[in-house]
Amino acid sequence: HSFFIVAGGAWQHLWERQDAPSIGFASHDSESLTPSQKELRDSIRPELLKRFRSEITVMQAMTKEDYEQVTLDIYQDLPLKYRDVFYTLATERINVAIEQKIGMRYFEEILSKALTSSLLEKKSEKCKKHLIDPF
Repeated sequence: HSFFIVAGGAWQHLWERQDAPSIGFASHDSESLTPSQKELRDSIRPELLKRFRSEITVMQAMTKEDYEQVTLDIYQDLPLKYRDVFYTLATERINVAIEQKIGMRYFEEILSKALTSSLLEKKSEKCKKHLIDPF
C-alpha cells in the first residue's frame, strides 16, 4: 500500500469555509466542521488519487487536553536543565495554539525557544565568569 500524507494546510480553504459563522437560523454542529471525504477527494488531482490509497483519514484539531498531554510527554523526555523553561513556555500559550489550530508545530516553536533560552542564559553566565575571573 502507498500512503500520501498531506498537512492540513493543503485543505485550509475547506476548513476556513466550514468555520465561517452561520447566518440566519442555520447552525452547524462540530461534525459538520470537518470537510467531507468528497470535498477532500475533489480537491486532490486525479493522478495523485490513482497513485495512493483512496481512503482519506482526517485528524481532528488538537484539544486542550491533547496539548497538555504532549507538554507532559515532552517535559519528561527533556534533560532536567530544560524542563522548567519548556514547561513555562508551553503552558502559557496553549489557548492561543488551540485558537490558531497550530497543532504539533506549537511544540517545535516552544522547544526551540526553550533550548535557545537555556543556552543563552548559560552562555551569558560563562561570559560573566570569564570577565570577572579569566583564569
